[in-house]
Amino acid sequence: MRSGNISRPASVIGAALVALSANSADYSMWINTIAAYSWVPLYLAGVTRILNGSSPRVWIPVAVAALVFLTLASPAQPLIHAVFLTTILSIVWWWWNGGRLQSRIKANHLLRLALAALVAALLAAPGYVPTMLEYPQMTRWLGAFPPIQGYTRIPFEAFLCDQVSLRDAGGVLVPAKGPAVGSMFLGPVIVFFALFAVFSRTKSSKWMTIAMFIICVYSLLSSFGANLGLAYINYYIPLVNKIREPSRFLVLFQLAATYLAAVGLDTLVRDIKLCKMRKEPDGRFACKVMLLATSTVALTFLSVLTLRSGKLNLLNQVGSNLMLMALAVFSISSQAKKVPVCIIQILWGAAALVVVIISINWTPPLISSSLYVQKDFVSLKEAISRIAERDKDRFYRVIFEGEIDKQKAAMLASFYNMRTLNAYFNPAPTRQFEELYHHEPRNDNYLQALGSRYLVTKKYSGTVDKGFNHIEKVGEYDLYETENVSPYVSFVNRSDGHYSSLADFVSKLAGKDLSQGILFLPDQQGIKNSDTRQVSKEKIISIEKRSNNYIRIDVSNTQSGVLVINEFFAKPWLVRVNGSPENLLEVNGNQIGVQLKEGVHIVEFNYWPKALTWSFYATLVGFLALIGILSVKFRLY
Repeated sequence: MRSGNISRPASVIGAALVALSANSADYSMWINTIAAYSWVPLYLAGVTRILNGSSPRVWIPVAVAALVFLTLASPAQPLIHAVFLTTILSIVWWWWNGGRLQSRIKANHLLRLALAALVAALLAAPGYVPTMLEYPQMTRWLGAFPPIQGYTRIPFEAFLCDQVSLRDAGGVLVPAKGPAVGSMFLGPVIVFFALFAVFSRTKSSKWMTIAMFIICVYSLLSSFGANLGLAYINYYIPLVNKIREPSRFLVLFQLAATYLAAVGLDTLVRDIKLCKMRKEPDGRFACKVMLLATSTVALTFLSVLTLRSGKLNLLNQVGSNLMLMALAVFSISSQAKKVPVCIIQILWGAAALVVVIISINWTPPLISSSLYVQKDFVSLKEAISRIAERDKDRFYRVIFEGEIDKQKAAMLASFYNMRTLNAYFNPAPTRQFEELYHHEPRNDNYLQALGSRYLVTKKYSGTVDKGFNHIEKVGEYDLYETENVSPYVSFVNRSDGHYSSLADFVSKLAGKDLSQGILFLPDQQGIKNSDTRQVSKEKIISIEKRSNNYIRIDVSNTQSGVLVINEFFAKPWLVRVNGSPENLLEVNGNQIGVQLKEGVHIVEFNYWPKALTWSFYATLVGFLALIGILSVKFRLY
């Protein structure tokens, strides 16, 4: 806000209004999202200063740092909104300075901004480049609509999820239940300030005020989705059409509205000073203040009448509007001339903050009302902890059946570092989601081939596979275990056959003893089998180190064969045997393996996408470019 030439007191009050806004309170539970948005104000300061021609050696690095941290925190809606804000600010700045600056100077400032964006893109490359390159093979979103693959356009119906209803428009002035994501509530005092900024000649950066007004209005209208028609435009705007919830625009609405409120507060104080000095007619100022204040009050009570919520606190609304009118009357009275303007500014700022604070429910929900308690996750957590005690090395997977929220159960299991088949995070590799995610009960032993040794059920009406034995009951949860399951690591020196597809592989699993390891190979892929047709027992396998992307296994074997790891096959897996690269095998439908000769081997599997290497090179180039920016003396034009 200081970058828009707003005074320090007004900037502090404006920043407080953003931090304590209803929208910020709604987003506070989404740590990854709010962490990214917290860098937006600093980024906007950098963009504004760059466009205004301030010291590039200071403000280009500031903009770069903010954008990099924003991208690394969440290269999703916050990044798209940052691009959207930059576009609007650049267009308005160019238009506003059409006759004030030479085209060469304007182009120079925009090139500096482009340079900042380029350096930030290079520095943040590890946060988004691998995903972008893999996007065509990924499922971007799952919901009540067909899965969205890669860069495929979202169905228009899905683009309208959680749009604001026209009847909820009064939520800007009155706190009420609105969309599932975000809140549009500002309160009458903030709205009054924003209107005052719009209808006044401000001393702050005029082009910034115009840009923020455009962002404020456009974001508010966009949050209504198809109800006000902007969804039909946003659906075809690149990047913006990747945001499927119109209510996400409320973040920008709150940011722009509070900026305008800070400008309005500054302008109000300036006008009071002018009245004190009698450089502006008191009547014109008084008329403007009372007109805007009474209009705000009228809109507030109109909102109360139109909102559907029956839980409005009318006492708060009456008190907020009486406070607004009292301060408006005081500001135009003769008594205001006897009070220091700093006191008036503090009173107005305090009023805005008080309205926000008393209108938001700051009481955290009761523990008894949480899903964790209501859905009996306490007992489920206990059931998972019992399984964790059995599988101390975390070699096997857990599957869930019956009346269990599988994804939430997978989240609970992750606290114990237990592997499941229901962990999901957007976006996910399509093949992995189709082949590894447990969608519904099965009557084959494919899940056991994936390492599913344990089964947890709750009120399960299906038939538990006869290979599973009941081991314990925790609350309403039944725990089962099977011995016929593929181990995490196995060394096999004979092929069980070939398969042409995953379905063919699953069909050939029927009746197989999985406990000693299996080895099915894709068609056209062969290995050199030893003379014996039995699994060699003359072997020693020791897992020396295991992390999310690195596995080291020491193997001593007297016969050649294949070392099989029950991890999902993907090209980024690299394998080294005794320090030398070896060919990675895809076996058992989707598992990884490597062929070994007889002897003693140190086998290392490392998951390292090539795109990540390229990203680090890009980051290095970005650092060098940033050092160059700090070293170069920029010309003023």
